[in-house]
Amino acid sequence: MYLEEAIVLETAGPVARVKAVKGEGCGACTPGSCAFGGAEELLLEVDNPVGALVGQRVAIALEAGAILKASLLAYGVPILAAVLGGVAGGLYGAWFAPQQDAELLAFAFGGMAFAAAFLGVRAYDRRPGRHMEFRPRIVRVLE
Repeated sequence: MYLEEAIVLETAGPVARVKAVKGEGCGACTPGSCAFGGAEELLLEVDNPVGALVGQRVAIALEAGAILKASLLAYGVPILAAVLGGVAGGLYGAWFAPQQDAELLAFAFGGMAFAAAFLGVRAYDRRPGRHMEFRPRIVRVLE
């Protein structure tokens, strides 16, 4: 579980908007490799199950497995679809359309599969009440 400190800026029911400041753990990352990028602060919308109030310093947490799952969903699924689409296009070109260029069909099928997978992941991500395990949450009030 990744823990960071933040300050609550506003609350709306079970959700809070917080300002997270780069912590000590950020020194191990390469610049620009996370949501902070080059900024020192990051505004986040987080779940607020502890009922933190505006102005309080809080600890926010994100499950370590959630980052891996989100990365695989966002990057792995489209890349896998492109590879499988390319293989399917190459086989189709070799077996059913020998007069066509098999590499061109592999490229076209791979591109279409990549686009379809990307759009599918995007639609999956936009569902109402989506992926609560991917959202950070306030785990305790520090002050």
